[in-house]
Amino acid sequence: MLEIAQTLYNLGNTLRSAGRYEEAVALQMEVLRIRVRELGPTDVLVGSVLHSLGVINYDRSQFAEAESFLRRALAIYDRGVGPEHTRVASIEGNLGLVLKERHRDAEAERLLRKSLATWEKLLGEEHLNVAIARTRLADLLLVRGETEEAAELLTRALGALRQTLPAESRYLVECEAVFGSYLAAHGRYEEAEPYLRKGYDVSLAARGEDAIQTRIASRRLRKLYEAWGKPAEAAGFRD
Repeated sequence: MLEIAQTLYNLGNTLRSAGRYEEAVALQMEVLRIRVRELGPTDVLVGSVLHSLGVINYDRSQFAEAESFLRRALAIYDRGVGPEHTRVASIEGNLGLVLKERHRDAEAERLLRKSLATWEKLLGEEHLNVAIARTRLADLLLVRGETEEAAELLTRALGALRQTLPAESRYLVECEAVFGSYLAAHGRYEEAEPYLRKGYDVSLAARGEDAIQTRIASRRLRKLYEAWGKPAEAAGFRD
């Protein structure tokens, strides 16, 4: 049964990547039932499927469910592998994203900083996951109006990503979109627009209009056009 569960787990993650969230949740819930029955509720393989369920629910904007799954996963991995582990850093980063959408910015910042520190310690300053963690923290800091530190984080993240990834990589596009938000916050609207437009277009094509990543990209564009004094353009983008 565990081999079947692994196959279902892999398929569920594939469906998530394709934006087929309801099907992905159904498969991963079946994996969860099998693994709890076969391994017990605190095994790390149970933690991995809880993590997957948390991410899928974040993608489909079910933030309360996402938070619950991610906290359960984090508790399992904290006990099973200790707090300084790549899987723990990954879960903390994803939980930080969820809490940001739930407007619990202080706790989100704590988790995003802890995730970044763990990635830096385990993988070094220039690793892809470090750049992603810097981008996420910078995005939250911009929401909180802390643009100076956000600019420093984005400069380092963009430098690393542009050296290692193609121009259309979703990680680089997302980092550039956050940089676009930084430019917009400083009134540099014309410079910001292409970054934010590209972020929206890439997410829409890859994930569809209902994915949280696309909704965030849409929100950024709406805020840009509102600040720019272009209400007609802003009206085309929903939060």
